[in-house]
Amino acid sequence: MTRWIAGIGVALAMAGTCELQASEFSDKIQASFDAGNPKPTKIFKLRDQVEVHYFAPTQPIESGNNPAFVYIHGGGWRGGNPKGSYRWCRYLAEHGVSVFTIRYQRANEKKGIKPIQCVKDAKTAMRWVRANAKKFGINPDKIAVAGNSAGGHLATALVTIKNYTDAGDDLSVSCRPDLLLLASPVIDNGPGGYGNGHPTTKQADYRVKGFWRDFSPIHNLNKNLPDSFVIMGDEDPLIRVVSVELFGQAVAESSSEFEWWVFPGKGHGLFSSKESYLTPELMHIFYRWHVFLAKHEYLPAPLSAGDEVQTLVEKKN
Repeated sequence: MTRWIAGIGVALAMAGTCELQASEFSDKIQASFDAGNPKPTKIFKLRDQVEVHYFAPTQPIESGNNPAFVYIHGGGWRGGNPKGSYRWCRYLAEHGVSVFTIRYQRANEKKGIKPIQCVKDAKTAMRWVRANAKKFGINPDKIAVAGNSAGGHLATALVTIKNYTDAGDDLSVSCRPDLLLLASPVIDNGPGGYGNGHPTTKQADYRVKGFWRDFSPIHNLNKNLPDSFVIMGDEDPLIRVVSVELFGQAVAESSSEFEWWVFPGKGHGLFSSKESYLTPELMHIFYRWHVFLAKHEYLPAPLSAGDEVQTLVEKKN
């Protein structure tokens, strides 16, 4: 049954307060994040500069058949690293999920490393996780992938981009996620989009101009998209709202669920941690992700949250 939980063409309701009051959920995640930046259980090196960082669940939800969560960091394909997601990875592991986060080669124009390589690395890492499912006691058909910004592009590329696969990959192992969670994903790389003429700096950025047609997720949609969740700011300068709508329509046409939440008045930096490691925006993103994962039986339901968690973001309907 097609489920469309988002739309376009209606005004957003004004959000409530951005201040988080005490609630069971906020107290629980705050306590986890306050415990300091953790270290992965183990780091697996797949090839040069490509790693999978693993966080073992404290107590698996389902022994031998556990759900898994893979996180891909953002940074414009040129920056970022997995450490920024370590606290969130630990939080999920504390709730019984097997968690992985990916380190991919960062694009570097001077060294001739294009964003294409980031796609190849993400596919390799995802296939590695699924191929080693038995080793980690996870269900190979229950792997959620999340990503923010350029990491959201790479997560979406796993289900849309057919080209750009490393020669060493085992193509009999699928790189398709079973669930997709995206935050401020730069999924439109067409003319004028991110990396292809978008004025992200004083000079327009044309890094993907020569190969955008088979690199841009929104231009390579198909009828095999998984249940997907998108969260973004309605004033994000890097993401065209119509692109998210087109992606949502394609998800619905795949007979999958699409859920779309927005932060009124917010731009692209929802994952920024300049002020603190757990901003109100991050608190709400993690809550929505927890709810979505619980809905699909990857996690137990989250603890109750106060009205302030419900009102910072508004669903398009």
